[in-house]
Amino acid sequence: MSTAAFRVLALGLAALAMAPLRYEFPPITDFPEHAATIATLSDAWTNGPLSTWYELDFVHTQYWLMAVLGALLAPLVGGPVTALKVLLVLASVGLVAALMRLARTFELDERLALVAVPLLWSRPFTLGFVPFVMAAPLVVWALAEVGGVVAPSRRAQVLVGALSLAVFFLNLASVVWLGVAAVAVVASRNFEWRRLTGLIALVIPVGAWLVFSDVTNVDSSRFAVSMDGRWWSPKHLLLEAPSWLTDRWSGDLDVMLLGILVLAIAALAEARSFSRPGLALSLSTA
Repeated sequence: MSTAAFRVLALGLAALAMAPLRYEFPPITDFPEHAATIATLSDAWTNGPLSTWYELDFVHTQYWLMAVLGALLAPLVGGPVTALKVLLVLASVGLVAALMRLARTFELDERLALVAVPLLWSRPFTLGFVPFVMAAPLVVWALAEVGGVVAPSRRAQVLVGALSLAVFFLNLASVVWLGVAAVAVVASRNFEWRRLTGLIALVIPVGAWLVFSDVTNVDSSRFAVSMDGRWWSPKHLLLEAPSWLTDRWSGDLDVMLLGILVLAIAALAEARSFSRPGLALSLSTA
């Protein structure tokens, strides 16, 4: 099979994996919530009846890009529900495409990206963490740009900056993933700080979020009762890391999966046939 034919097949399989979205009520927990958010934003922009019930506030949250894209897409595809389904399909196909791009960056077999197809219906996906799902292909794409054999050009750095900003306005946890993984990817080459220049685009929005967000200024949030902020020490954060990194499955399954992942990465690191870029790829996408 030619390379072009394989890429078409891989992207086609990623789209086919989204077949359950054809149903009126897809098996995604938060699907109605996100569809309602898109519908409300669309209605507010067109001065519909909901515009008198809700007030738009883009300042106190950075989780708005998914809703904005959905609201822009809704009139073109027949409504907010279809728009959300289209966004999910694009995110799934985009993730496989980005993984193939990342594999090429590290001179690995693009067929490795096929592993992602049966994993597209993950726990975050079925729970409906749509902003996180949409951010995933952008993170992987940005990693592919910063991790090339040749240092990124100015144009590539601008692209990384744009991807970083898009990730910020989708999901804040993905920004952490992007930053840590980018350092790991760059370290697999001859470490050059200029490879990370595109990430400077995050300085202003992240700084503003730390200063003005209701998350970091809990007393300013609109709750019926007062809330007190509590900052943990670095030692406490490290000790608690396994619990908040593995809070998706019930019981001890999360911890077991994390242990298996760590052992697998350690085994790959010891394997003589496994390259340093390959190890960085595993760490950055784990």
